[in-house]
Amino acid sequence: MPQSQRNHDSDFESDSHANEDSTDSDSTDSDEDLVQVRAAIAPARDGATIQEVRQALEMAQNLLLNMHGKCRELLKCNALLEASTAKG
Repeated sequence: MPQSQRNHDSDFESDSHANEDSTDSDSTDSDEDLVQVRAAIAPARDGATIQEVRQALEMAQNLLLNMHGKCRELLKCNALLEASTAKG
């Protein structure tokens, strides 16, 4: 990875971690998931092989699929909470 890309990644992660103190644990987990996805799909180095690119894409797809599952679970929990508060 080029030095400029490493610096940009560390700046991005520093900014992400700076915001963690003002958020709850759910959004922190989400932020960490997004950082992982971003790292997985970051531009590959110039000499990257097709296999390396495929591995990076596979990792990104798995991370996104996990995030989708978490989102669906949270939406279900939210719907249950809304239904229980509407009843009484």
